[in-house]
Amino acid sequence: MDGANGMTYEESLAWLYSTQQIGIKLGLDNTHRLLELLEIDPGDRTIFHVAGTNGKGSTCAFLESVCREAGLKTGLFTSPHLVSFRERIRIDFEPAPAETLAQILTRIRDEIQTWDPHPSFFEITTALGMRTFLDGGAEAIILETGLGGRLDSTNAVASSVTGITSISLDHQQWLGDSIAKIAEEKAGIIKAGKPVVTVSSQDEDAAQVIRERAESLGSPLHIAPVYSGETGICGEHQTANAGLAARMIEVSPLNISASEVERGMAKAMWPGRFHRLEFQGSPVIIDGAHNAEAAEALVRTWKAEFGDQKAAIVFGAVADKEPQKLLKVLSPITGALFPTTIATQRGMTADDLAKQIGESAQPAPSASLALRLAQATQLPILVTGSFFLAGQVLEVLGWGNADFEPSEQ
Repeated sequence: MDGANGMTYEESLAWLYSTQQIGIKLGLDNTHRLLELLEIDPGDRTIFHVAGTNGKGSTCAFLESVCREAGLKTGLFTSPHLVSFRERIRIDFEPAPAETLAQILTRIRDEIQTWDPHPSFFEITTALGMRTFLDGGAEAIILETGLGGRLDSTNAVASSVTGITSISLDHQQWLGDSIAKIAEEKAGIIKAGKPVVTVSSQDEDAAQVIRERAESLGSPLHIAPVYSGETGICGEHQTANAGLAARMIEVSPLNISASEVERGMAKAMWPGRFHRLEFQGSPVIIDGAHNAEAAEALVRTWKAEFGDQKAAIVFGAVADKEPQKLLKVLSPITGALFPTTIATQRGMTADDLAKQIGESAQPAPSASLALRLAQATQLPILVTGSFFLAGQVLEVLGWGNADFEPSEQ
């Protein structure tokens, strides 16, 4: 597909991925410039902004489903994607049209060639998402932070309501070496005078930081109870995420009824979170749990669904995720273990993982081979450790439509 007077979708995506060499760059200046360049003015649209360590994507999915159930046109911005880049930018939960993305990326590329510093991958993607949502007529926009909050490029967008999911240690090299320091970064998305909602199970150090930040900005703070109704995303821990989303809806400018909330919660779905599929007759659960807290929730959900049945685990990890800690949490449900290579620059190889894990591991260099080895055990299969691996396995299983991907996801 051709962009207007410019790049095809494949060319535009290749150009966008070329900006990854800039790396992670925290700060808002370039994003503000991009939003101004693209004439992005959300006007009276309702914008939900979600930060936290675990549950951000699921909370955003609940918010989107409820708003769509209420008849609103939605824009949903999340990361990373699992199979197709277009999953990051959804309108009414459908991946954004490739032609639209190519046109906007062509415009961005032509305008920023002389910028110094040059915008990063995520800065460009954030602006791309917002322009796509406005062009697509989105009335309710849901933004998931990429990393942290305060300096994340999504924070350049003025939000109507902010939500903060459970906070734990993650990305310490970027966000700080304590829960309190990480919470300061996450709480940086709170906007002056605008409501902020957090979960009732929040770590107390994090809760104190959020309270103090909200008070300093005159932002009404709401503590969300767990959700007691039916949820379309599996797992007991999702009741906290659903409760957060429900309270964010309640304190927003939108007029959404309780029955619309109930229906939206029940219909919500989010790929890669206890996502059930099948491989050659064996059940496959795909869950992108990549830190200890997420793995603990995964173990609880597995036991609730499978009882004492062990799992044949296909496992992958990136280098900064301390795989031994994850595997220790997963040990009560581990029946067999097949470490595999993640096709990303930060991904550990199957052999490197096996060396760390020990003799119990049977390394498989590819996700497809790991699946076959796991299937031979006759145990239900669990794919976990990384959203990158979740995406690779979903592609092997034929889920979704893969884009032309010039480099890592």
